[in-house]
Amino acid sequence: MPSKKESGALARIWGELLPAALGCRTRPHVIPISKRHLIALDRTKPQPTGSLALDILIKRQLQVAPFQTAIIAWDLQPPWDPNARRCRWQETLDLYRLLGSSPILEDPWRSRARARFEALQARPTPAARTRPHALVRGEIGVLCMEPMFEALLQDERGILAALGLNPTPHDWPPGWKRGDLRDPDRALLKPAILAAQRSKKRARIVEQINGDMKTRKNEWGAYLLESLLAGKSTHKRVLSHPLAIRLRELLP
Repeated sequence: MPSKKESGALARIWGELLPAALGCRTRPHVIPISKRHLIALDRTKPQPTGSLALDILIKRQLQVAPFQTAIIAWDLQPPWDPNARRCRWQETLDLYRLLGSSPILEDPWRSRARARFEALQARPTPAARTRPHALVRGEIGVLCMEPMFEALLQDERGILAALGLNPTPHDWPPGWKRGDLRDPDRALLKPAILAAQRSKKRARIVEQINGDMKTRKNEWGAYLLESLLAGKSTHKRVLSHPLAIRLRELLP
């Protein structure tokens, strides 16, 4: 789970930067979760140590500060097993199935999750939908990010500019145009930040954030996203990414 400072950066990404860029009328309240919360939903399997099941977390949050709708976002790529078999569709189905059969959630959350699972399961193909999923009160939307959030930041020119690097340093990572990267955070952003830290000419923010994509992942993510959204061409590329398009459909 992220530290307090990292949680603040996470809230900035999902509660401020993306909603504002996508024209959201409200500002979502952001609750950090771990993928272990999702895994713990399946009570037929060994439970991750020290992790609450997501339905318990949702119920507790509803008791503390009630909300009308929820969006659950998670990275498809499991950080602990980079070679694991992945299927975004199956993870989405499993999440709705488990929420819909939860012994913890109450209606309408449980019944609407069950109805959503049945509707998705009835599709002849995953892409066969008649309209975008518009959330109603008591309903949960899901955003399975393939392969992860950092794919939204896979913009070489924009990242170079954000880090204040010109010309491109000799230790700059290759592969920015590859669309099949499983780990753009480790393959691109981590070495890009390291290259900036080693460069004599760099943006001041590099010294201010310090750390890397492991120790300050959310802070770097918030800064890089804000930088990309501030540029005219990079702004358009970010908002045309499938992740952003899907989020726009779900946000009010």
